[in-house]
Amino acid sequence: MSKVFEGADEIRRDKVYLLVDLTLADFEPWQRRPRNEEVLDKRLALAVEIGLSAQNEGFTLAALATSGQWQPIENLMEFYQQIAACKPLRRSAPTGKSLPDTVIADDGLHILVIGRWQDDTRQLVERWQQAGVLVLVFLLAESEAEIGSLPNGSQYIEVQR
Repeated sequence: MSKVFEGADEIRRDKVYLLVDLTLADFEPWQRRPRNEEVLDKRLALAVEIGLSAQNEGFTLAALATSGQWQPIENLMEFYQQIAACKPLRRSAPTGKSLPDTVIADDGLHILVIGRWQDDTRQLVERWQQAGVLVLVFLLAESEAEIGSLPNGSQYIEVQR
């Protein structure tokens, strides 16, 4: 028994680029510290789980983006150190400061971990998708109001708390 696929191009995407939004909705500009860092801790834990799953499936975890800049990842220990050094950002931080405006490469799988689905995040993801970048969005809802806010589609995954 054999299967023959005609007319299909194999898309090889063996690198993973992980993006984590560090902004917190209840972290006001006047506050010294956020009221509740637990939602960010859960987001970072999900990012670690995604990174480990990617490694276990044979993907290369190539870079991590937090606070608007890409950081290359040479090994798993470096990934852990970068995650451990993440600090919460105020909600007033524009997307340009919380997420990079450009993708680091268009040949891999870009995974975005967020707590809120906002208009500027939607525009960023749509722009990348129109450029042919494969983007998966994981939402770990930061509040009850955010539950169910992602668009329909297999590239949008809402993770239950």
